[in-house]
Amino acid sequence: EQLNAEIEEIQKIYKRVKIEQHHDIFYLFDADTDTFIGQGRTMQEITDRIRGEVVLNVMEGDPDVIKRFRDTFPQTDPA
Repeated sequence: EQLNAEIEEIQKIYKRVKIEQHHDIFYLFDADTDTFIGQGRTMQEITDRIRGEVVLNVMEGDPDVIKRFRDTFPQTDPA
């Protein structure tokens, strides 16, 4: 029972997504259910609109779109 609750919590946070791009807007959908998750011009814009903590794992989409989307990630200096 405890394990099932923990798995459900992880599934709420960890999203397998597919991505589409139309003009300059990215659209994210759940890769398993095709449910719309969010949209925006950058990764930050999308995550700001999603309530709660979430980890997006892009599983599907045009490789060029995935690269453009990843290029919008906030850049951090390597440690």
